[in-house]
Amino acid sequence: MKKWGFLLTLFLVYFSIIHISQAQENIDTEWGMDATHWDVFPDRGLDLSNYNTTQTEVLNNIKNIGAKWIRIGLWEDRGRVDGNYPDLSGYDSYINEANSLELKVLANLLTYCGWETMNEWDENWYSFVEIIVNRYKGKIHAYQILNEEDDPNCNKCLFACDGVPWTIWPTKIDFANNPEKYVEIFNKTYEIIKNIDPEAIVISGGTTRDDDGSYIENLISLGITVDAVATHHYGTIETIDTELVPKVDRLGQLNKSIWITETGQNAEYAGIEYQKDWIEELVCSLGYKAERPFWFSYTYIIDENGYPTESYYTFKDFISDLCGLQPAGCSGEINLTLLPKYVKAGENVKAHVSGLTSCDDKLVVVLGPDKCQIVLPENSCNLKAPSSLTSTDRYYEVKAIIDMDEDGNAGNDLGEVDTETLTVYTESIGGGCGVKCLEMAWYTMPYLLEVVIPFVSFVIISIAEIIVLVLIIRKLHEKK
Repeated sequence: MKKWGFLLTLFLVYFSIIHISQAQENIDTEWGMDATHWDVFPDRGLDLSNYNTTQTEVLNNIKNIGAKWIRIGLWEDRGRVDGNYPDLSGYDSYINEANSLELKVLANLLTYCGWETMNEWDENWYSFVEIIVNRYKGKIHAYQILNEEDDPNCNKCLFACDGVPWTIWPTKIDFANNPEKYVEIFNKTYEIIKNIDPEAIVISGGTTRDDDGSYIENLISLGITVDAVATHHYGTIETIDTELVPKVDRLGQLNKSIWITETGQNAEYAGIEYQKDWIEELVCSLGYKAERPFWFSYTYIIDENGYPTESYYTFKDFISDLCGLQPAGCSGEINLTLLPKYVKAGENVKAHVSGLTSCDDKLVVVLGPDKCQIVLPENSCNLKAPSSLTSTDRYYEVKAIIDMDEDGNAGNDLGEVDTETLTVYTESIGGGCGVKCLEMAWYTMPYLLEVVIPFVSFVIISIAEIIVLVLIIRKLHEKK
């Protein structure tokens, strides 16, 4: 008798353990994942030049194409009278309107061919720099010092000479063969700018297509103090991969940000279709190699009447996600996991992101029936399933998206994406619906997990328990 009582007790304890274990399996498990740094993703820019449209139209077109920066030239001779600059209102208008549209401004500081001596030029130049930076502190975000300084025949590097031979100008400086002088002028200009506006970025003048990177390397070796280096590129589609990309890769070894402050292809000469192909090759080949590429002159992405061309929309499409490429410094693939994947209406869902390295401080937006954000290296956030559903509205595609603009919207600026499926159900839709549930393929599995399997398990265990009890009673009866 004692033996069978012990067996009965043991069975009941085992039965209780089974039910406890089943309840514990429904508890969400939080996973930890180590993620590190993601390098700063690039903003794209367009060079703002004179065109047959109003200033407001140009700036709005640049904003709408998805550009984040504009590049404008500020000339040392503009409005200069006896060393003073009484009228800079034209620049005021451009810069203020760009700021109102949240376009960042790259100011290319330039000068002109004058009959002054070199010492007089130095004095006027540094005075001009001080006036500009004091006037536009906080409104101009970056300064580029002079232009194409590596070209010995350049008519616009230090001076806009309109093609007149350099040799006749008293202030001629051949920066191509005298980079030491450029470094001297640049470093003093850099110091002036930083003393007035420490937040401003100061970059070198863009070198020409002829420079394979060696001129910029020489500037670095000569001790130039610079926040970023710049180059330019024009040419055929083929030269993007044979010249520009190798140069950018070479410059990448300098541990400096790389800006391409002029590039583009003029459809007036090459045709719209060629220009579109050129844009695709440029954007997809560069990817995240250059931090700030600028399309030059607005040329023929807007037609002569001020209307966007096909190339405008091609440019807009390709810079929105850079051909789906990952940011420089980011490795791995983004992986999204939902816990649980099958939930009741109104329940919380934990979205976990893993698989990325070199991504610190960057934003991942998770979009589904709800929205939440993850700032890496954090790896999870909570979504809430809808509380009211219809019989057909229960299947959701949830996306984890690297937010290219870090604005939290992740609209047309999608980076790396992963998707998972979330199924939401209620007692009124599914619970106890019998045969109807079996007709709903998207419901069958959660229904089985939530209702059928526990019920069948309960029935089997109950029957087994009854059989054991019957056997025990029979044995006891036989003893008597």
